[in-house]
Amino acid sequence: VLLIRVLNPLVLIRFYSFSSEVIGIFASVTELYLCRRDLNLDSRRTFDIFYHNREPSNLQLKKMWDRKLRVWGLARQVDALNRTFPGGNRHIIQMPEFADRDISGLLPRTPVHLSFTSDEEHLGREELLAMGVPEGTHFVCFYSRDSKYKEVMNPESDSNIYSQRDSNIHNHVSAAEEMTRRGYYAIRLGAIVKEPLQTTNPMVIDYATNYRSDFMDIYLCAKCYFCIGDETGFNRVPSIFRRPLANLNVIPIDQVHTQ
Repeated sequence: VLLIRVLNPLVLIRFYSFSSEVIGIFASVTELYLCRRDLNLDSRRTFDIFYHNREPSNLQLKKMWDRKLRVWGLARQVDALNRTFPGGNRHIIQMPEFADRDISGLLPRTPVHLSFTSDEEHLGREELLAMGVPEGTHFVCFYSRDSKYKEVMNPESDSNIYSQRDSNIHNHVSAAEEMTRRGYYAIRLGAIVKEPLQTTNPMVIDYATNYRSDFMDIYLCAKCYFCIGDETGFNRVPSIFRRPLANLNVIPIDQVHTQ
């Protein structure tokens, strides 16, 4: 902590605790931070250190951010001690208001920051083949929000607080089947879902029920032709890979994506 203060005239050392327990914030806040850094929106030279304070919502996303950012396990203790001294708040990365939303249009002006290793690319192609998607074939992703995930992962919370955003996955089937008629595979995303998909179309794949993994959650969002689904935190994942996204059941209205 003393070293941090001594170096302050030369470089501002800052800390940030990932909001890694919520996948939408974990994805978008971190990506938009990197966009601002690319565009030199910080007013002075900084040396930023990150740490995980809670169990991450997705281990693959954690692995990829850990490769991209300066992540240090002991930063949690150093950050906590630093805050006990006057001026400690200067050494915390201050994210802007609405930090999980691209209200300044940063994403179109900056490159994608996450990438897969060659081994991960190979694994992703193998997993797609196992799901029945031929290599080089375009696919789209779709999903619906239901309360099952919150009931299982956070039973103490009120799982009905955003239930107005829920939808029936079977209402998506006709659109998914239309996409297959146009030559695309349609992959149903989700983790801990209420019920399996009901379709006999071999090009409509119930990944959420039969194949789901942390790795493929990210890989599919990164590689899909486009994604369509309800307003949930998960929709931030295709966005950080600059994939086209169609949002359904956007409530309240101020959550509409304008970029």
